[in-house]
Amino acid sequence: MIENSLFANKTILIISPQSWQKNFVSKHHYATKLADLGAKVYFLNPPNKSAKIFNVNKNLHVVNFKHTKGINKLPAAISGLMVKREIQRLEKLLSVTFDIIWNFELSRFYNLRFVKDKIKILHIVDLNLMESSNLMLALKSYQLFFGTSDFIVEKFGSTAYKFKINHGYNIELLALDKIQKENNSSRIKVAYLGNLSIDYLDWNLIYDVIVTNPSIEFHFIGPIKDNARSDSGEILEFQKKSLQLENCFIHEAISSGEINAELSKYDLLLLCYKANEYLEQLANPHKVLEYIGTGKPIVATYTYEYRDSNLIEMASNREDFIALFNHVSGNLSKFSTQNLCRSRIKFAKENSYQNQIKRIENYIQLIL
Repeated sequence: MIENSLFANKTILIISPQSWQKNFVSKHHYATKLADLGAKVYFLNPPNKSAKIFNVNKNLHVVNFKHTKGINKLPAAISGLMVKREIQRLEKLLSVTFDIIWNFELSRFYNLRFVKDKIKILHIVDLNLMESSNLMLALKSYQLFFGTSDFIVEKFGSTAYKFKINHGYNIELLALDKIQKENNSSRIKVAYLGNLSIDYLDWNLIYDVIVTNPSIEFHFIGPIKDNARSDSGEILEFQKKSLQLENCFIHEAISSGEINAELSKYDLLLLCYKANEYLEQLANPHKVLEYIGTGKPIVATYTYEYRDSNLIEMASNREDFIALFNHVSGNLSKFSTQNLCRSRIKFAKENSYQNQIKRIENYIQLIL
């Protein structure tokens, strides 16, 4: 336990849209790091049919909880009272009183207007969640609002206590000897890591990049749907064509703990999204910080939050992407120096979950 942490000995409810799982995302990392600081953390899974508690360690507990149905359909005043009762039911189940409610979503517990004597934090890392009609009630219920991009923070409106907190980086992944591992092959190896079936991927552009660089290997690491359809159901013709090319390779998904070790095998990392269509949604993908933490050079489509950064090589528009990729891949030694590598790793360290928690502590002080 770290002394003098505001979170030490506090009882914290973390409300997550993702269940507790082996493959951690931000909510899981915040939960574990808060527990390391001496907080009693209760990680609330999405709604469940029964109540059950799993102990991860002495400070971290995963909770399944059967919610009362229909609360969200009630008038705001009534639903607010019902939500207060839900919190009380949860506290009774766990035999605790929460000091802090830390919510990462807007589908439940967004109306906390009658829940008093607790620090209430709304922390949104995905812009799509902000489209919820529940946002207005949340703005009247919570005290502190955090978002990972300017676009998210802007949607919090005129509330006084809204702040941008970048994605967190799992600093335990950093191992410089692994990060600087060289590719023993004579061919340049490029990698993209992530879900291969999301609508955001620009497979037309990816195909063009692969076809125009036959001497470069392109490796795609992540889950892909067997029927090669995007999340919207669109048949991805260019995805099929890309994956059939001789210099294109597919690898199965890996756990979050394996990211750095896997990406250390490659020379260049790729981020190729439909940035023109989804500017706000793609303003700050968590993947960028994971990439930066490897120290490797990155070629990306336009990524708003990194527009003034030299940490990634970013095309200002779609038309310039292939030329940029060719320039970086043709001058890899220039973009892979020790200084650049260390600069990228330093940025990742500065955005570790531990440091983000310290920043959040400082913001909490403003409302105490």
